[in-house]
Amino acid sequence: ETALAGFLAVRAAQTLAKAPFVWDSDVWSVHTDLVVAAWLALRKTTTTTDDDRAWDAVRAQFAVFYFSAGFWKLNAHFVDANASCATVFVVQLLAKFFGASPGLPIGVLAAAKAAAPALTLVIELLTGGLLVARPWS
Repeated sequence: ETALAGFLAVRAAQTLAKAPFVWDSDVWSVHTDLVVAAWLALRKTTTTTDDDRAWDAVRAQFAVFYFSAGFWKLNAHFVDANASCATVFVVQLLAKFFGASPGLPIGVLAAAKAAAPALTLVIELLTGGLLVARPWS
């Protein structure tokens, strides 16, 4: 656990050293890494309540991360399947899993292309909402 805490702290420091030339997701990762690193480093002296608080903090960070990711995609460019990066990612995943030849029927690819931006928005916004609502607990 101590080695993992050290690794997370070093990775966070490396990311911060590259600032401001980092992706937004890198900044979110630093926040989560530091919470988990602190929790692991202090774990031997913490209680179950402290463990729950640490995981609640991580859950809250991921809720904000996913909801924010979805929220900032709510714009005309992202929802345009001809311009959206979501389209590229979905088509690449389909090519990876189903192969380029013979591949999927053109109708399936066209439907995936059209649905990719909306599907991405739904997944990210719903993930953020579910992490806050915690319907499983």
